[in-house]
Amino acid sequence: MKQTILVLALAIGMLQAAFSQNTTIAKLNYEQAEEAYLKEDYSKALRKLEESETKFGKINPPILYLRIMAQNKLINKNDSIVDLFFLSNARKNCEIYLKEYEKLPNIEDKYREVYLVYENLNDNYPKTEEEWKLKMKLGADELAKKEKSIEFAKKLMQRYKYKNGLTVNEFIQYNPESAYLFRKKGTYYKKSNEFNAFTNYRGDFRNVGPYNIFVEEITNEIYHFVYQFAVDKKQEIFNKSYDGLAEEIKNNISPEFVKSTPEVEGSVLIIIPDFETTISIYKLNMSEINYGFISFTTIN
Repeated sequence: MKQTILVLALAIGMLQAAFSQNTTIAKLNYEQAEEAYLKEDYSKALRKLEESETKFGKINPPILYLRIMAQNKLINKNDSIVDLFFLSNARKNCEIYLKEYEKLPNIEDKYREVYLVYENLNDNYPKTEEEWKLKMKLGADELAKKEKSIEFAKKLMQRYKYKNGLTVNEFIQYNPESAYLFRKKGTYYKKSNEFNAFTNYRGDFRNVGPYNIFVEEITNEIYHFVYQFAVDKKQEIFNKSYDGLAEEIKNNISPEFVKSTPEVEGSVLIIIPDFETTISIYKLNMSEINYGFISFTTIN
């Protein structure tokens, strides 16, 4: 009898030790998940939360909350991991949290966040296979339009020799034609609400070529470049050049990325999401001479 009790006691002690060890590892896994989340590595955060739940032996409010937040981040990013099953799982996790922890004290803020995520998932994301297929088709179409637009925007940058992130010397090496601008005295502008301090180097109107460059003071990098691509007294000849470029843009940049500025007749502004450069073309008429410009601006 005593031997049996001793064996049971040893077994219980071993189970307690194993449980204690698992709890410690579960806490470490959760901390790793938090670190991954803060570093915006949401897939890793989900993996570590899975490990934490396995070691802990069950789900708990902190694990479920962080899982919902990581899933939501991936959904908002339209990550490749996201599919209809992923969306359904995220909704289910929200439902569990909202039902099981409604009366849990001191989680009002987290509860509200989960509720807003759940509301967003229900209002803005597909719930059925048919809705998902439609979203995928529309998404693929939009992506194709965006990629085509970015490809042409890059071709314009190459054509007129503009590249982001270059210092003055690097830019002159890349675009030797622009060197003459820096031999002129630039106009210095102090820091304002719209711009950091920068120097504006401007050429003349007489020739086709680089016309205007803005250099950011702190980095010494070019962030705005204007190229004069058309100049002519004869309206017909000028229009052929200007309208030709405008037509190229119309044919290669998706309409939702192209805007016009009412204040400047014939102007075109190109803004493509996730593309680090805005591009615009515009024209002026001074002293009976027509001038056409294309500008490139790096988005910080």
